[in-house]
Amino acid sequence: LFFLCLFLTLDAQNWTVGAKWIYWQDEFFPDPDEKYRTFTKEKDTLIQNRLCSQILEKFVRISNNTIIESPQGRHFFWQEDQKVFVFEPDSMQFFPLYDFSKTTGDTLVTYCAETNKTVNLVIDSVAISNLGSQALTVQWVHSAGGGSCYMYGPIYERIGHSAYLFARPGF
Repeated sequence: LFFLCLFLTLDAQNWTVGAKWIYWQDEFFPDPDEKYRTFTKEKDTLIQNRLCSQILEKFVRISNNTIIESPQGRHFFWQEDQKVFVFEPDSMQFFPLYDFSKTTGDTLVTYCAETNKTVNLVIDSVAISNLGSQALTVQWVHSAGGGSCYMYGPIYERIGHSAYLFARPGF
């Protein structure tokens, strides 16, 4: 799947209840239906003594003016300083997702939800982007070497990657 566009709510910076990320998607073959995924913060929850945000992922399809939503699962995120981690319930471990303390030339380790593994990204450049009244760090990345997952393009502080929340399978 190729994820083409991202809509962000400005209150997503604090991951407030109801904050929503919407990722439109396109597939290899044209389809008359519109399809996208939503990630919505439901609540805060305590996992291993860490206050985490519980995020519900849904697949949404609009066909003949009918909206069909199907839950895809829940994700748990924990933020510490400039780092964001995702909790994997099967392994009971936290994995790195984003790290905004990294700079140009550094390697960023991020989690691929499809494979339950991490992937290395190279930070090509770092800039400051003004979103409203906020100055946020933007890291431009590309995947380092081979691997089953990839991520290219900008990652925005407090928001995430511009194409999809997690690294995507590379096929």
